Amino acid sequence: MSEFRGFPKGTLRFLRDVSRNNDRAWFEDHREAYERFYLAPAQAFVAQIGPRLEALAQGVRAEPAVNRSIRRIHRDTRFSQDKRPFKDHLDLFFRVGDGQGDPGFFLRLTARNWTLGAGVLRFDKDALATYREHVVDDARGRALTRLTTRLRHAGFDVGGARYKRAPRGYEPEHPRAALLLHDALHAFREAAHGPVVHGAGFVSECVRHFRKTAPLLEWLAALR
Repeated sequence: MSEFRGFPKGTLRFLRDVSRNNDRAWFEDHREAYERFYLAPAQAFVAQIGPRLEALAQGVRAEPAVNRSIRRIHRDTRFSQDKRPFKDHLDLFFRVGDGQGDPGFFLRLTARNWTLGAGVLRFDKDALATYREHVVDDARGRALTRLTTRLRHAGFDVGGARYKRAPRGYEPEHPRAALLLHDALHAFREAAHGPVVHGAGFVSECVRHFRKTAPLLEWLAALR
């Protein structure tokens, strides 16, 4: 596997072209570009960042393969009205644990920008119940409030709120009622592409931001 030297400009060009030519025939005609500009740099990035993520979160998995840390470019269209066969972005997910609902670090590249962060993208039923109990627990809930406040001050958005009112059995006026509206919890930030994306230093740039989100992963790990 080659050393990561940055995502080439061809990566962004390929993502733009996928968006404009989202059909299977075009993709097969451009499979070489997919392998050169999408898959190969993604594999190199995952391999290089893996050891550095291990220092941030115990049990993190950085596996440079499709359906591991590299998400498939093929979309699952079975239950979607959108039948476009391919994603127009590159998703990487570094899971902390073995389960599908475990938290992790994530990175998304589009043709225009990149987004990274950490958290749980969707709680399963059991994890959601535990999450709510932790939110209303004085010690755990206050710790989460401090974490999310610190992340917002550091330039992150906190996402995952879905519901309009507190779930049944919980006080609508609870001091942490806003956190009870979540069915996921993740902190993320977005940036426009610049020279850093195209150089080897992009790994260090991502690690710098991931380090700020690591305490959130530690809090979420206690839900398992």
